[in-house]
Amino acid sequence: MRANPDERRRTKGELRALGSSGGLLFEAGWRTTSSTLELIMPNALDTHSAPVLSRRALIGTAAWSVPVVAVSAAVPAHAATSTVPLVSVTSPDNTVPASGGTRITTTVRTAQGQPRAGQAVSLTGPTGSTIAAPNGTTDGAGQYATDFDLHDNWAYPGSTATITALSGGDSGFGAFTVVGANLVQCTTSNGSFSQSQMPLNFPSPVVQYASALTWHFAILADGSLWARDRRTGGAFTRQTGVSDVVSLAACTNFNGTYWVLRRDGTVWAWGGNTHGQLGDGTTNDRWTPAPVPGLTDVVKISATTFCLFALKSDGTSWALGGNFIAGRAGVGSTVDTIPVTQQANGTDVVDIVGRPSLGGMFLKADGTVWMWGSSVRGYSGMGSTSQTAQTSPVQVPGLSDIASITIGMGAVDWNSATMFVLDKNGNAWGWGDNYTGVLGANFSGDRALSPVPLAGLSGATQLAVNNGMAFALMPDGTVKGWGNGLRTPTSVATPRPVTSLQQVCNASAYDTTLSYISGPAAGS
Repeated sequence: MRANPDERRRTKGELRALGSSGGLLFEAGWRTTSSTLELIMPNALDTHSAPVLSRRALIGTAAWSVPVVAVSAAVPAHAATSTVPLVSVTSPDNTVPASGGTRITTTVRTAQGQPRAGQAVSLTGPTGSTIAAPNGTTDGAGQYATDFDLHDNWAYPGSTATITALSGGDSGFGAFTVVGANLVQCTTSNGSFSQSQMPLNFPSPVVQYASALTWHFAILADGSLWARDRRTGGAFTRQTGVSDVVSLAACTNFNGTYWVLRRDGTVWAWGGNTHGQLGDGTTNDRWTPAPVPGLTDVVKISATTFCLFALKSDGTSWALGGNFIAGRAGVGSTVDTIPVTQQANGTDVVDIVGRPSLGGMFLKADGTVWMWGSSVRGYSGMGSTSQTAQTSPVQVPGLSDIASITIGMGAVDWNSATMFVLDKNGNAWGWGDNYTGVLGANFSGDRALSPVPLAGLSGATQLAVNNGMAFALMPDGTVKGWGNGLRTPTSVATPRPVTSLQQVCNASAYDTTLSYISGPAAGS
């Protein structure tokens, strides 16, 4: 590798949001003039341009800088000889943390690889970084070690920090991966707002965050899956047994069931299997990831209780697992455990999402929206409170030219759900739970049985809702929030424009987080 001393530009800002009894998870983008960054994309990494985000990436905001660490180790000139000194700089695991000390070692050798003891070494680092002892002398092994701290919590994970060692006309370098976190967990309670950056664990950017039952999951741009116990917090660790992960869906009941979509279009699963949702022909739990037979060429996955939904590249939609309540699988029957089965009316589908505990909905290429499963509380959008289950997807009346769909929990309740859609003209509609006012100023009841227009969101490009808070992404990259007493969408201050948001998985009723990613700063 060659040294890359390009300076990245930095934008700093103060992060604020609003609301109560809800939560956000922020992921931030960056600005760079370098050609060494990875794309923040799960399907294609391009190290020659700034990142372009998927529509389904979650939104975020924070201040980033991508450092290039230029540390020079100067060795005094020596008498002419047939040997030429070689200088190198190393660190543990070939990484440096975005913030926090790490040991770096400068090694001086002859051309024959013999250590050169007693050589003076002088180290310098970039503005803002510190070196515990910048001057020293190599020991008998030809090495000089000291502590280095980048001092930049927001250094982009997966970027390269290059430490260059210079000695007259000779030079050497080490190119180190920055370990950081482009992820901030934000919560609101009783009108107060707090945020905390996730642990600096990640050697690649986080592209999806999912909180499911007792686990937090992070999917990185390099396709690796990381997890931690949400009850204890602490560091994330890389999970073995599955790689090239694009997205994750989860059923959060009982022991939990987890499915991941891989880049090759296959789906892998592990966890609880009481209703055959692992697809292995048994009802035995299994805690080792394995492929789901019959699911290939998949482009999107989502879930409801005990049941997986999968959208294939040919526009067909499929279901697997529990169908024992309200025909939640949408296959036209109430048979309990079903193998991988195509849904009724499941053709020409372009997006699919699961409803917590209740069923799901999909969007067709003609802009129509279809729903299935339980109609409890009138969540079907059909205008009635009929308790009759919809075992097959049925078109929601009054909606046309729809461009995107999303479902979230409008209140802290296992059976609550609020459905949002955006049409191609940027008009927003919603129905379902309204206990916290997520349907906005145009509607005052505790639930809407049919779609109602959402005020103050003209031109919105994406919507999200979870536990009583709702958010909209606007065309200029700003974000509006409402719910939990805020009936009018109100601007949420963000330090850089936001590019996309996504509902990450079928989260538990008591989880209070959403996740957000921002894209490159303007002009990068």
